[in-house]
Amino acid sequence: MALVATLSKECSEQKMNEFHLLIDDFRTYEMDHTARTAQDGRQALLSFPVTHLYMDHDLGEHSDTDGYKVIVWALERGVCPAHVQLVTSNPVGRDNMAAALENAGYTKTTIASGIQYVKGIIEDV
Repeated sequence: MALVATLSKECSEQKMNEFHLLIDDFRTYEMDHTARTAQDGRQALLSFPVTHLYMDHDLGEHSDTDGYKVIVWALERGVCPAHVQLVTSNPVGRDNMAAALENAGYTKTTIASGIQYVKGIIEDV
């Protein structure tokens, strides 16, 4: 529950020029947009100016894809935002998503709610 409170607090304190997207089939955090399926998540990445992505790996038992495939898809199309936080409880899925991000040049950093992956030079102003 501490993760939920921390994520909600971080998102409520976000800057006006940030857009937070959660792709998860069941978690609920205070975000600008939540996508419950991989298809909806891909569409959101194409449609919104996403700056922060919170990504689950297992996107439901009836899903034909997973968070790793969504991240690879986003990286290949240049729509993966600079900030990505993995919110999955699947350790193998987390490792696969982390490896894809790190191979694409993202750096692992520690924040209050866990670990996030950051691409490029990010300055908090």
